[in-house]
Order: sequence, then structure tokens, then C-alpha cells
Amino acid sequence: MPYSQLTPGTLSTDVRATSGFDDSTITGKGWTVRRGSIDYHVAVGVCVVDSAADGLGAHDASTFCATGSGSTTAAQCRAALGTGGSVQGTGVATGGQVGDCGIDTNLDGEVDGLTGSPPASGTADTSPEDFKRIVALVRWDKGEGNRFVLASTTLPYPGLSAAPAVTTLAPASAALQNTNPPTVSAGAQTAVPFTAATNRAAASLGWFVNGSPVGTATNAGGGVSWSFTWNLGTVNLGATAPGAGEVVDGIYNIGARAYNRYGAGGQIRAYTLSLNRRPPFRPAAFVAVHLPAGVEMAWAQSVERDVEGFRTDRVASNGARTTVCALSRSTACLDDHPPTTGTYSYQVVAVDRATDGSLRDGDAAAVAIALDNRTPQAPSGLRATRNGSQVTLDWTASSGDPDGTVASYRIFRDGQDIRARYGTAQGVTWTDTSAAEGAHTYCVAAVDNLDAQSACSDPVTT
Repeated sequence: MPYSQLTPGTLSTDVRATSGFDDSTITGKGWTVRRGSIDYHVAVGVCVVDSAADGLGAHDASTFCATGSGSTTAAQCRAALGTGGSVQGTGVATGGQVGDCGIDTNLDGEVDGLTGSPPASGTADTSPEDFKRIVALVRWDKGEGNRFVLASTTLPYPGLSAAPAVTTLAPASAALQNTNPPTVSAGAQTAVPFTAATNRAAASLGWFVNGSPVGTATNAGGGVSWSFTWNLGTVNLGATAPGAGEVVDGIYNIGARAYNRYGAGGQIRAYTLSLNRRPPFRPAAFVAVHLPAGVEMAWAQSVERDVEGFRTDRVASNGARTTVCALSRSTACLDDHPPTTGTYSYQVVAVDRATDGSLRDGDAAAVAIALDNRTPQAPSGLRATRNGSQVTLDWTASSGDPDGTVASYRIFRDGQDIRARYGTAQGVTWTDTSAAEGAHTYCVAAVDNLDAQSACSDPVTT
């Protein structure tokens, strides 16, 4: 993001609009991103720091940092954030500590308490935004340890007029330049050559993909003409996951920055390019379980960056297809009215758009479910005994399975989502050896010989 766009009050919205966060939401717990069975809560904020070296002017309390470069210690932030996963902290932070620790008190995704510097006095300063300080906090609601990551960095103003500037950057292919948006659509194309020009001789030119440095361009003449090649890797349409070096489909920003002999760099010049070389890969980690409530399915997010969403179907043995969950960005689906007999293939596909704009199915992930198989009875009498960092569970066995045998038990910790399966037991006891961090809630379900699962037992917390 350009330095000029890093502003208080808009940073959270701008970051949420970038690729990868478009499925996030502002909920009653703030900015929430769900991955698997875990909710991550994010807060970001920015404020301005002025250097006294070039004169102090009037400071806007709505943009300048309340505490300059930040004075709160790591120990103070640890105490303020706690280990419970609340985006609002433990309530012990006050004043500038709220901003320094990345706390979002009003749950809007923006760090609070970062700004509020009183007006400064002194010589007029025509460029007071010498630095910008960014604070980001990510918290999550399950697991061990602190359950938060706090990061803070200070960026200098990038207006280095003495450094060479990149004046043009574009793919070498004229045909690619003439598409709108510029799109690599042929699966056989494995590389995109770029050319760049600078306003004066540069000592070197680095190039970037989505802001990450990739390599150094080749001097094509006098330090003002440069070239480099973005290697995309080979597309294998039969693969279930990207191969080594394969760049997945999506929108990418290719950037170039010129440097003088002292290592000072100018502004990054960017070029936006779209890759659309293949249909989506098969969704990974697909699971489908026959439960008393129906058939529950879950899978992982796609690796591609251009997926519109997912669709799940129930396919009969004669090929008849019924859509269970229509196209959406959710990575879970419940068929709550399945047939009562027959074996069906439950399938999920990722859907993107072909180059003509039409929706396009990717490869399907599938699990066969025998719907005439009945689910077993739930176990009962679950008890939990804690001994330090270990929790031992025991329960009364399931009373049986109507049309088969109870083969095993599944243990769930801190949730009953099918992706939250935590352990497996053959008998009626099981020990969690990693229960050191806080209280945990457990329940146990019975599984029959055809993988149908009972409802969960009444939960216990310890």
C-alpha cells in the first residue's frame, strides 16, 4: 500500500479489501477471519511520527501518535492482552498502552489509542509526516500459549527524490499489454518477461511480486533499460495441488524499484497482472461425515487467489446430481435432508471464472456415504480428571449401533465442528497430554464400522 494511503481510520478497511481478506467480516468480536475451526481476530492501526530535526509544526491529534514511537514494554502488553483471546484485552491497559498493544476497544478492526498527540510548537514544518508507525494484533480463540501475535514497525517517508525512479514497467509481450485486464490465460505459458526504464542511470533494479522481493533485473543498456522474467512454473491439469514452482491463478502486483550506488531506492512502480491458466484445484482436506443431523462436510480454503466460492453436490449412483449448498465462500456445508437409503458421492468443487467471464468448475473432491447405514448411539457419562497438564477422560460406552458395530470414539476439544476432531480412542478412556493452557471443553462421539458418527456426549469442562 502506498505510504500516503496509510491513514488512521481507513487502514483496516483498506487491508480488508485486499486479496485474501475478502471473506473476513466485522462481527460482534471485531474484525474476524475464520480458518478451519478457528476464529482469528485482527486489529491494525497507524499513526504519524514527526522528526524534530526538520522543525516541529502543528500536530493533528487525529493522526499523530499519542506516545511518539511507543513506550509500552513487552511485559506490559502481555499483561494487558492476557491469554483469553479477547480483542479488548484484559482491561488493564490505559492511555497510550491501548494503542501500543494493538487493542481494539470498540471492535471495528482498527487499533484504538494510537493517536492523540497534543499540538507541538516550534518552527513551521512543511513536511511533518516523517515516519508512520503501524501496529497489528492478531488473536485467536483456541489452542495453547498466549494466543496472540503483536507486531509494530516504523516506516520512513519514502520520498527520496535523489534516487532514480522507474518510469515504465510492462510485460515485453505486446499482446499481453493489450488485454484488459492483462491476463495470462494459456496454461502452456510458463514465464512472463518484463521490461523497465528509469529516469536516469541506476546501479541496480529490484523486482517484487505482491511486495515481496524476488530478484534483480538485468541491465539492458546504460543503467536506464532493464529486463527480468517472472517464472510461473508448469501447469499440470491432472494434479491435485500446485507443483514445485507453479504460481497459482489470481491477481498479482509486479513491482520494480531502482537503486543508486549508495543503496537508496526510489518509489516502487507497479503493474497489475492476472493469471488464469487452469480451472481450480480440487479442494484439500475434504471430509464428509454421516451424523444424526445429516451429512456434514468441511474442507480447506483454495490455494488459488481467483476462486469465486465453493459448491457442494450429492451425486447418486446413476449420476443424478443434486446441489446441497449453492455457490458461496463458506468452507462447510450440511445436508440436513439427505435420502434415507442408497450410497451417494458427496462432492465439493471450487469455482472460478473462465477468460470469457463464465463460471467454471474445478476438480471435485468426493467422499462416498452409505445413507442407509444408521448412526450409533451417543456415549454418556463423560467425566474429566485433570492432573497438571494432562486431562484424562472416561465415559460409558455407546449402547450400540442399529445396523452395525461401534468401532471407535472421536474426542472433540473446544468445539464440535467435524474439523475439530482432536483424538481417537478404541476403548472408553483417553488422555489429553497437551492441556497445559487454560480450561478446555471436551465431548465424545461414537463411530460405527462404516464411519457414521453419533451425536456428541454431554460436554465437560476442566
